[in-house]
Amino acid sequence: MLVEENLPSGTEVAYALVCEAKLWFFSHQIRMEDSSDAVLQGRDLHENSYNNQKKNLLLGDSIAIDFFEPGVIPVIREIKKSKSLSNVHKIQLQYYMWYAKEIIGIWPLSGIISYPLLRKNEPVELTPDDENRLSDIAKRITEVKSLEFPPVQKRTKFCTKCAYFEWCWV
Repeated sequence: MLVEENLPSGTEVAYALVCEAKLWFFSHQIRMEDSSDAVLQGRDLHENSYNNQKKNLLLGDSIAIDFFEPGVIPVIREIKKSKSLSNVHKIQLQYYMWYAKEIIGIWPLSGIISYPLLRKNEPVELTPDDENRLSDIAKRITEVKSLEFPPVQKRTKFCTKCAYFEWCWV
């Protein structure tokens, strides 16, 4: 049986896919997001988009989704600023879908990533292969969080816009 408190948050899933050092800092309560212009712009976009929807809904104790659309097949929708991390966005949304299925018992379910600035929506599905990949990601997150020190950073094109840039590269 799955135990909810041992499962990563959606933020941890996204951070693990972008940078394991970022995941480690975040999971050890080193929080830099409030000083990041990119994060603040994303929050502003989130707050000012889809105003007719009730946003920031909790699934269980640790998953905050942007909003939920009930229906014959309910939809979890995530709002994102740009497509620069679209693969990460997709996997994060798949994690939310998997969580809703396995922990909350909501299935069938679909997902949509909305990019309001681009006026685009991308549907997201969850397959058994995706579920296996998510299990591997969750195991790796647990490993990284248990490390005594952050893993060695790997510089990428995303580093310069990261809230943790100064922790790693200055």
